[in-house]
This record gives sequence, C-alpha cells and structure tokens, in this order.
Amino acid sequence: MKADKLPLVKRPKEPKPKVPSEPQDRKRKKMGFQGFQSTESSKQEEYNGPTLEDLVHGSEQFRPRDVEELIEQWGSPEDKLAEMPMADQPKDLQAQLLPYQRQVGSRHNVTVINMLTFYQALAWMLAMESPVLPPPGSKDVVQLWKRQAHTDLYTNIATNFSTSTKPCLASGGILADDMGLGKTLEVISVIVKGGPGPTLIIAPVSVMSNWSQQIERHVKKNKALRVLTYHGSSRKSMRAEDFANYDVVISTYGTLSTECFSTGSKTPGPVPSKKGLFSVQWRRVVLDEGHIIRNPSTKAAIAACSILARSRWVLSGTPIVNTIKDLYSMLKFLRISGGLEKLGKF
Repeated sequence: MKADKLPLVKRPKEPKPKVPSEPQDRKRKKMGFQGFQSTESSKQEEYNGPTLEDLVHGSEQFRPRDVEELIEQWGSPEDKLAEMPMADQPKDLQAQLLPYQRQVGSRHNVTVINMLTFYQALAWMLAMESPVLPPPGSKDVVQLWKRQAHTDLYTNIATNFSTSTKPCLASGGILADDMGLGKTLEVISVIVKGGPGPTLIIAPVSVMSNWSQQIERHVKKNKALRVLTYHGSSRKSMRAEDFANYDVVISTYGTLSTECFSTGSKTPGPVPSKKGLFSVQWRRVVLDEGHIIRNPSTKAAIAACSILARSRWVLSGTPIVNTIKDLYSMLKFLRISGGLEKLGKF
C-alpha cells in the first residue's frame, strides 16, 4: 500500500478490560445468587457429547437418484405401459384423448390413488366407479381388502380388521396427476361416458369459470352438457328435481359449507335437506383442489363428507401438503372402509 501511495489507516487501540475490584463469584453471593460456577471451573469441564464429525458420519446423504431407482423398481416400464388396455374414445368428446389418458393399470394393481402414468386412464376411472371385491381364491387386493383363502372372510391389510360381511368399496378415488396432465379433461370424459345423472363439481372460486369453459370447449356441440353455476347470494332456491335438469353443477367450497351449516351453527344440518346441494343424490361429486379439505375439523371438510353421491373424486396435484395426516380427510370423503375412516385408526 505504501508503494501505491495508498493512505494507511491506523487501527485504534482497544481499551483494556476493566478489572473488577471484587471477584465475580463473591459479588454474586453478596447479591443472593446461588449455584454460581466460576469461569475457571467451567473451563475445566470436558464436553463428552458427539462431535460434528460424528454427526456427519452418522447422517445419510440424500441422493436424487434414489427416488428415480424407487420409481423404476415399483413402476412399470414404458413397453408395459404401451400394452395396457385402453378405453374407447368418447364419441361425444370433441378433444382427442392421449394414450396415457385412456390406459388402465392391471386389476391387481388398482388402488384408490392414481399416481402418474401408471394409473392414469379414463378406463381406470370408470373401473374405479364400479369396484369389485376379490373373487374366491384370488390373491388380489382391492382398496386394501384381501379375501382369505377358501373362506368368505375379508381382511383389511392396513388395519388387520376382518369381517365375513362383504365390505363396502369406495366408488371413485384420488386423481393425483401433476398440474397440466389433463385432470379436468379426464373428469369431463368420465361425465360423458359414466352414465346419466348430475355431477357436482366443487372448486375454488378462481377456477369455476375454467370448468364451464373446458366443458364447452371439449364436448361436441350437438352433445353439449347442460351446465349450471351455483354460487353466490343470488343463487336460486333449488330442489332435487331442479338440479336433475342439469348434467353438471359447478359450485364452491364456501357455498357447500354455507348450505351445510346454518348461520352461527357449528353443527351440520340434517341430510338430506329439503333444498340446496344436500337435497340431491348426485351421480358423482368432484372436489377440485381437494387438498383444501385436508383439515377434517373445518366446515369445508365436514360439508364435503356429508354430501350424498354415488361416486366421489378428489383432484389434487398435492394430496399430501404437510404430513400423511392430510390424506385422512380425503379417505373419509371417499368412504374408504376397514377402520381407516376413523382418525384414531388412521
């Protein structure tokens, strides 16, 4: 710095620490403090806990490749996916479904959750709306129910609950495809091919218009679906016979909660009701952004579980947001049996 003629700044001298006139331990005793340990004695204590090096050696390194290997191990290869049976292209549908939107997994692999391409399919959704228990002698597991060999006993492999009475199976499931893979179009296809009866779609206010636009866009004009947007304080007081005039009714979680709970009440009203959404036995009910009901104690979750429907669907790219407990409310909504509908068992 001298060679470059740069100014030198002298560091100011640090003031000398003040020496207490009386030892700290003696002063603390005079003030009434007990259990004081002097600095000298604390220096002599040895740390016997794990060192940073021990913690590093004892930890496991995260490798993204592990996730890929897990998918390869439990998923089906592309050649097997190509061989899967496909549902017919719906004649009333304007849009052409892609192959993965028409494929279905083998029956023994059918579960309540449709994860990625392995379970994505119109055929899978139609099959899930009409589930069948394993036949005698079968080793298949359907919705966690397994049939005991040479008996009429059914056992839930998750809760170990057994019954000789045929358990009720959930009609529907959780469609957990990533965003942009066509969950909306797949539901529209099911509505078109899934038989008569009104479908109720519960969605956030921000995506209500998207549903009506997609239905208008993808269904042929001569086979257009009758769509009703049921929302807001100005909605008509409708009864079951009024809703029967529509193929699709689009509403919101707020409307569903309002009609389930009377003003100021914390207890849901009787079901079926004389009017409104709870007066109808819907052909199917679809929860868009279904993770909204992940807290089972909220009015939205209670109302969704109270709705009457033959088939139930949850659409969510993130069915588990925080913990596995988020899944409980959705399984309860779907009417999953075997004890998993009870929070304690779950």
